[in-house]
Amino acid sequence: MRKYKKDEHGRLPHHWLAEKTQTHTLELASVGVWSICLNDEALTTRDNKGETSIDIARRSGACAEIIGLLSNTPEEARSLGCMGMNRLYAVGLLEE
Repeated sequence: MRKYKKDEHGRLPHHWLAEKTQTHTLELASVGVWSICLNDEALTTRDNKGETSIDIARRSGACAEIIGLLSNTPEEARSLGCMGMNRLYAVGLLEE
């Protein structure tokens, strides 16, 4: 499993996705899914302020799909698998 390096704020890609996705697009949802597939433990990683990606998503008003995606536990993400999460949160992208 690949681990990401934290930035100067202690944030991983999941944290930035949570903060910047107020509008849902299939592409952003797919990036979120595959990022979680590469490092599902990052769902519970806290930044320097003690926030997880779901904390940031809720505070910043992220779209419902991203909030749903980031609400998964690492165990749930592993159980769903990459294709299962893609079907749930990036519906339509695979059909295009």
